[in-house]
Amino acid sequence: MKKVILVGGGGHALSLLEMMPDRSMIEGYADMCPIEGMPIRYLGDDDHVLHSFLPEDFKIHIALVFTSKVNLQLRHSLIKKYQQYEFHSFISGNAIVTPNSLIGAGCAIFHRAVVNRAEIGTNTIINTGAIIEHDCKIGNNVFVGPGAVICGGVSVGDNTIIGAGAIIRNGVKVESNSTIGMGSVVVKSIIEEGTYIGNPVTRIK
Repeated sequence: MKKVILVGGGGHALSLLEMMPDRSMIEGYADMCPIEGMPIRYLGDDDHVLHSFLPEDFKIHIALVFTSKVNLQLRHSLIKKYQQYEFHSFISGNAIVTPNSLIGAGCAIFHRAVVNRAEIGTNTIINTGAIIEHDCKIGNNVFVGPGAVICGGVSVGDNTIIGAGAIIRNGVKVESNSTIGMGSVVVKSIIEEGTYIGNPVTRIK
């Protein structure tokens, strides 16, 4: 079995490691420099990893989420940089993922999250306690914050942030490259990318 390299160190990577009682499958992590407190081996920066750890021998998981805020653009650039590798998904042992759900490569599904007969795209993060209900389609490189509730039949486009505690009404669509603020409530489809906050949401930019 190929070992996994985490791309990025810090809080999200540490949370991933918390899900793993056995870390023997982890080779180490890549970052611009060593990160204090990381309990796994530092492998070097991206260029060093790309030249020293070959795709036929290792899998990748993009573990970078935050810089000063959730940074899906940087995640997207890292996904492209490592696109010749197989991406590995991590699913917490106490998450609920129903048998007819589809989980894309490179996803992270955290503790107590529920994915109920839904489709999750590649390299998407479903954080602690989030709920993805039946017949939802969640795109690629999406960040679903802790405790968010996405009701049945919702479509969420690529590179979208759903903030912690946000609620999205059943049957609506959220355009790609959008941000839904923490605690916000979406009651109708969002057809123009941007940042939306409030209950019900309004576009602020």
